[in-house]
Amino acid sequence: MSATDPRAHATTAEGSPRLHVVPESSLLTPVSISAPEAEVDNLLRLFREGKIQPERVELQAAILTPAARRVSDDYALIRGLRLWAGDTRPVPYGRDWVASRVDLAPVTVSRALDALVDARVLRPGDPLPARNGRRNGTHTFIPVEVER
Repeated sequence: MSATDPRAHATTAEGSPRLHVVPESSLLTPVSISAPEAEVDNLLRLFREGKIQPERVELQAAILTPAARRVSDDYALIRGLRLWAGDTRPVPYGRDWVASRVDLAPVTVSRALDALVDARVLRPGDPLPARNGRRNGTHTFIPVEVER
C-alpha cells in the first residue's frame, strides 16, 4: 500500500485502527469503526504497563468480608487513577463492570457495595443518567472522609 493510498491513513496518530476497509471494495466502504478507548480503560492500561501510578486513596478502616475487601481495593485503584488524571468527581462504579474486573458474581459485588456503604467506607453519589433503555443509570460512589 503506498503512502498516498487513503487506506494507509486508516489509523490514528497512536497507531490504533480508525477505519477498516475491505481490500476488494471501494476505498470508502467501512467494515468497522473502532471506538476510542474510555478514559478509565486507558488509565488502567497505563497502570498495568507500569507507566503511571495511582494517587493514594485512603478508605475508612472497616471489618469487611473478603469479597468486600476485593471490591474496596478495586475501588481505591480506580479512584486513585482518576485522581491522577485530575478527576475528582464521584466514581461511576457499576455492578456488572466491577464484577468482570474483580472476578466475582454481580450479586456478590452488590452485597459488597452495600456492605461498604453500611460500614461508611463509601457513600453513594448521584447516579449517571439511564441509557440503553435501562431504568436506572450507573451508580456512583464517593469515599467517606477518613476520621483521624
